[in-house]
Amino acid sequence: MKLTTKIYLGFSFLLFAGLTVTGCKQQENKKKKEGSDDLVFVELKTVKLGEERWEYDIYVDHKPYIKQDRIPAIAGLHPFVSEEEAKRTGEFVIAKVKKGLGPALSKEDIQKLNLTIK
Repeated sequence: MKLTTKIYLGFSFLLFAGLTVTGCKQQENKKKKEGSDDLVFVELKTVKLGEERWEYDIYVDHKPYIKQDRIPAIAGLHPFVSEEEAKRTGEFVIAKVKKGLGPALSKEDIQKLNLTIK
């Protein structure tokens, strides 16, 4: 076998092996991305701060993500007056984030949640 043929075959083999490995890695990364929603741990906790004062805390993979001790999107400092309202709001925020909408709440969201404003 000529030296040129050996070089060509060797190069072809290396190119084929490199493309095969690259293709496998891309498939592996794609599978990780597709299943990543199932791998994220999200936890909601409510905390009593005082008489008629509650907050909700959201943790993602055991790390603090949101700590909300007052009703957002409205003027003034209005606390959540019950654990149920804090929990309901936190669950709403988690649902928005899962849909890719981000955690911010609007005045319309607050109205939908029917929160007590004091």
